[in-house]
Amino acid sequence: MKIIHFVNRYHPSIGGSQHLFKCISEHLVTLFNDDVTVFTTNVLRALGNQQVELMPAGKEVVNSVKVRRFAFSRPGASILKLAFRGSRKLRLPFRDYAEFLYKGPIAPAMFQETMDFKADVMAVTPLGDLLAFYPYLAKRFGKKTPLVYWGALHILDNYIHPSILKAIKNVEAYVANTSYERDVLVSKGIPKNKIHVLGVGIHPESFSTANGQTIRDKFVLDNHPVVAFIGRQAIGKGIDTLLNAMQAVWKKIPSARLLIAGDRSTFSDQLHQMVGELSTPEKDRVIIVDGFSEDEKPNLFAACDVFVTASGIESFGIVYVEAWGCGKPVIGSRIGAVQSVISDGKDGLLVPYGNVGQLSEAILTLLKDEKLRIRLAENGRIKVETEYNWEVITKKLRKIYE
Repeated sequence: MKIIHFVNRYHPSIGGSQHLFKCISEHLVTLFNDDVTVFTTNVLRALGNQQVELMPAGKEVVNSVKVRRFAFSRPGASILKLAFRGSRKLRLPFRDYAEFLYKGPIAPAMFQETMDFKADVMAVTPLGDLLAFYPYLAKRFGKKTPLVYWGALHILDNYIHPSILKAIKNVEAYVANTSYERDVLVSKGIPKNKIHVLGVGIHPESFSTANGQTIRDKFVLDNHPVVAFIGRQAIGKGIDTLLNAMQAVWKKIPSARLLIAGDRSTFSDQLHQMVGELSTPEKDRVIIVDGFSEDEKPNLFAACDVFVTASGIESFGIVYVEAWGCGKPVIGSRIGAVQSVISDGKDGLLVPYGNVGQLSEAILTLLKDEKLRIRLAENGRIKVETEYNWEVITKKLRKIYE
């Protein structure tokens, strides 16, 4: 089968969508000998304030996957920014389109090659950028190739961009990360038989063999109980709630340590300030790791006793699957997407987003009950083996493509 995958950034760029389509693309080649081409931009990473770091544009092959990187551009960015902000403030009917044009990328060459490229199926992730509309527009201009959207939508208050909803209604299939995402789309008028719930996965062998002792030795964690947040240091991820909850945990288990590991964001300075305002004994119990390699990630999960991401902005929550892969119990927020991944009381615990008191009680419950930690972690590991690994997910996706 000949396949085009569209994603705004691709390996070696780091991020959820990049990793998703890298794993899917490589497994399609390995398992089915498919001919997979990725259409993407030459953006390596976003630097904030609409600045980006670029890599060379052009063609290359990455792990048997053909990659076509188109030059990123946002011509007239200042004008588009004014149009976007003005239309949003005035609630003008074209404000949705102004937002996508402002985000970019504007790449006529990509659209032309999309029109010309012969394939059996096209697929896109995520749906928050202009790039997601290139294959959709190509179909509107007469291209007959079936199109699959893998939405990975971050749904807040049941809101979905009207232009995104319109596009979903006109593609052949939609892949949802969770049953929650599916149900919201159905409530918005998307036919249920068009939606396929897959979720995302991991390579279980990379996590089951992880060595947490290397991290414990590196940060002198000794035999202290360790609570960990591993993920991007972003606002909305619940790191501030976790830090406040740990102050209550320390009153009952002062030996507990908090490990926060992830790439920096605009929230990182505030996070470091919050830690700096703790008492000296509390500060000594917090370890912050500003970024880590993919190879180091499994060891970070393996080093903890309890994994916590009490986030309010997940479209799935791959970090919970990664923690399960390392045999760790998890705590998440009781929000739509996460409730579709974690079964409360069976393979993890759920608490209301932003609730410091309930989060601290959940952490204390797990730190005090080893049998409960083992039971939750084992049930999570079984879920990884049966649902959330790349081989299982790729085989399901291939059937959708067929």
